Amino acid sequence: MSISDELDITYSNFVANHVKAGEDIRVAIRAIDCHYLHMLIGLSGEVGELQDAFKKHIMYDKPLDIVNVIEELGDIEFYLAGLRQSLGVTKVEILTANINKLEKRYSLGKYSNTQAQERADKE
Repeated sequence: MSISDELDITYSNFVANHVKAGEDIRVAIRAIDCHYLHMLIGLSGEVGELQDAFKKHIMYDKPLDIVNVIEELGDIEFYLAGLRQSLGVTKVEILTANINKLEKRYSLGKYSNTQAQERADKE
């Protein structure tokens, strides 16, 4: 058996011993958690569709399908609104928190590579 095969078996055993069992998740999950999963899975799917629209434009030099982009952005907003509602936060609260974070990170009032790397908002 090769070293690669041994590592595959070792890693497979490692994962089997460390992953949370699906049955344990199923019996413990709450209705709100199902909602969160629905919103997050929907969001990730829609972001993927938005990425695909831009991939076709950038990589294949196709015209950007703005109608599709608007549709995907709308779908993304739908899932974000569902998350916000279930968390009891407003879009204004989120935007305000984001502005405050980025103002701290970019204290010079605009983007800079240095400040992006230093991330003053994480200190």
